[in-house]
Amino acid sequence: MKRRHFLQAASTTLGTLGLSQLDFLTQADRTHQVLAQPGSRKLALLVGINGYTISPLNGCLTDIEMEYELLRYRYGFNPADILILTDNTTAKPTRNNILTAFEEHLIKQAKPGDTVIFHYSGHGSLVFDPEPIPTYVSNGKGFNGTLVPMDVDANNRNDIMGKTLFLLSSQVNTDNFTMVLDSCHSGGGTRGNHIVRSLPRLNKAEPTAQPSTAELNYQEQQMRKLGLTREKLLQLRTKGIAKGIAIGAAKANQYAVDASFGDFFAGALTYLFTRYLWQLPGKEDITTTFDRLALITQELAATSGQTQEPIKDTAIGSPLANAPVYNLIPTRPSAEGVIRSTNSPNQKGLIEFWLGGVSETTLKGFAAGSLFTLINDQGKPIGELEQTARAGLVGYGKLKSGNLPKPGTLLREKLRNLPSDITLTIGLHESLGDDRIAYANALNAIPQVSAIPINQQSAVNFIIGRLTDEARESGTTKNIIISQPNDSIGLFTAGYNPIDSNLFGRLNEPVSQVIDRLRPRLKMFLAREYLTRMVNGNASELKVDVLFKSQGHTQTLSNGGTRSTESSRPQPYKISPNPKTPTRLDISLTNQEDNVIYTSAIHIAQDGVMTILHPSDWNSPEAAAAIKPRTTQVIPLEVIPPAGYSEVLVITSASPLRDSLKGLQTIARGRGMTGRSATGYLSFDTASRAGDEAEDSPISVTRNLVADLTRALGPAGQSKIRGLNANQCAIYSQIIQTID
Repeated sequence: MKRRHFLQAASTTLGTLGLSQLDFLTQADRTHQVLAQPGSRKLALLVGINGYTISPLNGCLTDIEMEYELLRYRYGFNPADILILTDNTTAKPTRNNILTAFEEHLIKQAKPGDTVIFHYSGHGSLVFDPEPIPTYVSNGKGFNGTLVPMDVDANNRNDIMGKTLFLLSSQVNTDNFTMVLDSCHSGGGTRGNHIVRSLPRLNKAEPTAQPSTAELNYQEQQMRKLGLTREKLLQLRTKGIAKGIAIGAAKANQYAVDASFGDFFAGALTYLFTRYLWQLPGKEDITTTFDRLALITQELAATSGQTQEPIKDTAIGSPLANAPVYNLIPTRPSAEGVIRSTNSPNQKGLIEFWLGGVSETTLKGFAAGSLFTLINDQGKPIGELEQTARAGLVGYGKLKSGNLPKPGTLLREKLRNLPSDITLTIGLHESLGDDRIAYANALNAIPQVSAIPINQQSAVNFIIGRLTDEARESGTTKNIIISQPNDSIGLFTAGYNPIDSNLFGRLNEPVSQVIDRLRPRLKMFLAREYLTRMVNGNASELKVDVLFKSQGHTQTLSNGGTRSTESSRPQPYKISPNPKTPTRLDISLTNQEDNVIYTSAIHIAQDGVMTILHPSDWNSPEAAAAIKPRTTQVIPLEVIPPAGYSEVLVITSASPLRDSLKGLQTIARGRGMTGRSATGYLSFDTASRAGDEAEDSPISVTRNLVADLTRALGPAGQSKIRGLNANQCAIYSQIIQTID
């Protein structure tokens, strides 16, 4: 995970949007209020491109589907007012079609007070700019970021420049204008098992292309429409933006990753952005939304070893600076999903639904048999739906109670069926050469671990490969100092970045020794997969207050069971620990139920090592885990340098955690820990393990925890499936960010 403090202030010019280096027309005299009015029109142009002949992408069409479902079902857009250009539409996202759609659908139709959205997911790139703004001049040459249309090829660099979007956006006749750009121009290609949304450099001798003649001629036409001279245009571009808000996926030197989320691909920015807005329970200003989005995007990217910091810029003095996203307040409740069809063409007779509000960490936990509550627009239950199948974000199911729902009916999680067997997938890097077969055989011999070659098409949890200069440098930027030599073999993130310096060995290490060295850590990562699939804090209605407190700062994960976007993936809790003495973090749990609840807390370090924070009395752990009604339990955590990320999972349950606590008690006694331990912590690191302690103990503990949290429901009716009831338990995840 990424180790340094990420969030930095964005520049006042959209040119710093590293994603596409776009710049927009400034009209400094525009000062009137622009508030979305009831009855005003809402227009959107959504462009997504996977099917490039050069470096195809995987997730851009999913991005557009996510944005479409959000706008239609959460923000009330008329489908006829959402124009889509993708590989699958009749009109393809060619250069000419994108420009025409912008002019015809947005510029010609928008009126003052209307809401206008432009979303682009695809490759970005750079071209030379004959009249650059001063900020983007290097070695006497100017540059401009671009959007890359579908009909690009090596001999036809027909990119759409930021300058062109500058001219087009200035003609949209409303200030309620939002642009979302999920692309970058960081060089393209692949990064481990990830594809980067930037067109690869086609000519290494001259990596930056010249703009096409058609592009320059088109800019001249738009300047004439606006009555702008070159000098005036440059002056306005230099000042910054004056219309609406623009959000980009990454800074100039960072990657916008076309990421795999298990069984579907998407852009990290678009997925987290749309999911957050599905879960947003009420009104929130764009600054707060973006700050939270930026942090959770960075944290998600960091789990794959990437650095991706979204960027936002707002027109100076714009009322949108303090308005909600899109300058619209959702009039419908927050939800995990929505009904799309009551007679799915893909699964005839079944109801088709969209799970755009489900966290990426828990989606894989929704197996057949999961239950959803159908709710009306006042948030009241009106029926129940049982999931029978799922493909990515699309679910299929049958009605269990209530009347047949109409398309657009919202869904909330009620019961999540958890697979009892989970597989950790390890990618084998090409640097392993002919040894890949031996590594595959050794890994496949480990229960619940499988090995595949990395190909950017299948999801992997981690990669085994050789240390390179690039990987070493990436680790150094995250405070991971690796002393082992290049070509030593170790464990990497899916983005081929080091996880921990201790996960590398000596040169010419035999395959069997590498696997023996890594196997305990792989099993802890497998245990973490079990745990993260259970996180349901945002969906649970168990009445418990969960707060994190340190250094005068409090972050609330739950307030008496109230739904909050902070519950399922809150922004990281930032701590600057004292370099000499540990800094205390208090996890405060208050039981607001009328009955006893049972709790546990688990810390997962950046390198995967699990530590039980609570309970810590190994004579009577079940009693220690109990919290009486209207009482509070404080769980301390000592935070020390170095900088980095870790995760705390807080488990609360209406039923006792007997199996898991009994297993932990056995492990503690095997280590000679009786009564209350001196540190209060039971760690699963290799050094702490007793001589006869099973290597699989972390997995056993997590399996027992699944059994505890699902026992009250009885058999789920299907083999290897356990049901997690949102009314009976709540599992919260909180990322801890330690800052230098």
